[in-house]
Amino acid sequence: HPLTLHTSHFTLLCFPPFSHFFPLSFSMSGIQKPAPAFSGDAVMPNGEFAVISNETFAGKYYVVVFIPLAFTFVCPSEVTAFSDRVEEFRANNCEVVFVSVDSKFSLLAWTEKSRAEGGVDRLNLPLVSDLTHKISRDFGVLLEDGPDAGVALR
Repeated sequence: HPLTLHTSHFTLLCFPPFSHFFPLSFSMSGIQKPAPAFSGDAVMPNGEFAVISNETFAGKYYVVVFIPLAFTFVCPSEVTAFSDRVEEFRANNCEVVFVSVDSKFSLLAWTEKSRAEGGVDRLNLPLVSDLTHKISRDFGVLLEDGPDAGVALR
């Protein structure tokens, strides 16, 4: 079957199902609802900073993937796996963007470290900084309480 995407809608997948452990509140979004508008400073594939928003992807499908923090154990493998296969998404008129609560400077440093050093090296997709937590909160993936408060679910 061909890849089927629904423009401006998203599905939240958590592995394992974190909703059993963390209450999620979908303040501005929800499953099978329009994705919230977003905007943030991003590290682009060329290593420069730019502002990325939902408007950046006008006329295209897009996948927004949240990661808890740069330089953490699992995140590099997820980001690099998407980056290595991003052309498959683009062949279906779809872009992929990662969002993290890290600063744009932390995200840039992460792209400057090799994969062997725990970094992600040069990527083929943008990394958006959500330092204010607005994007994560609007998408309903921000942990508001507990020891990981202020971090987005993957």
